[in-house]
Amino acid sequence: MKKNQKKTRSREFIQKNQGKYQNKKAPINRKQQWKPGNMIYPVPAVMVSVADKAGNDNIITVAWTGTVCTNPPMAYISVRPERYSYHMIKETGEFVINLTTKDLTFALDYCGVKSGRDIDKFDFLKLTRQKALKVAVPMIGESPINIECRVTQSWSLLGSKADAGNLWLQCEEVMTGSFSFCENVWIEKNIFIDSQTVVKVINICIIVEYF
Repeated sequence: MKKNQKKTRSREFIQKNQGKYQNKKAPINRKQQWKPGNMIYPVPAVMVSVADKAGNDNIITVAWTGTVCTNPPMAYISVRPERYSYHMIKETGEFVINLTTKDLTFALDYCGVKSGRDIDKFDFLKLTRQKALKVAVPMIGESPINIECRVTQSWSLLGSKADAGNLWLQCEEVMTGSFSFCENVWIEKNIFIDSQTVVKVINICIIVEYF
């Protein structure tokens, strides 16, 4: 279908249906009030691989991650300073976002409850370290999609219960967020047609929660 035909059909649809939505109000009694929360769920649960300048690496489970910008491609993650991986990201400014599937559910959970101070997660979980192209951080070979990232900006947020109106600051401790350029992306060959079209459902893990 040509662009002009699409525009014409869209215009006809709007003209035909606009009366359905005018002067209508949803009854307030259909809703209930909850405590402040961002409520933007579900979100992806990913494993972020990191490394320090000495070559020591680790994997941390992250749910606070997402898109910042399409062009240039940018993503973000949020990590608490007490996490073992925090100093590695601060030291090198690099990490890899590794998307997870149902086959990686155990590893995803494990990397979120065990510290890299005590165990080598790659070895324990028998995950494959794959060499990245743009960053000096290993990718997780079993992940279907790996996004190489380099930090461009980071900041700390310090919230308290008094900040109930500022949902983006609603946290008890200092949180550090990082904007990063997506330097390179690896996708398994059997899940896409071309660089723009993913065609296979790969059962990406997500998280839904409310504090």
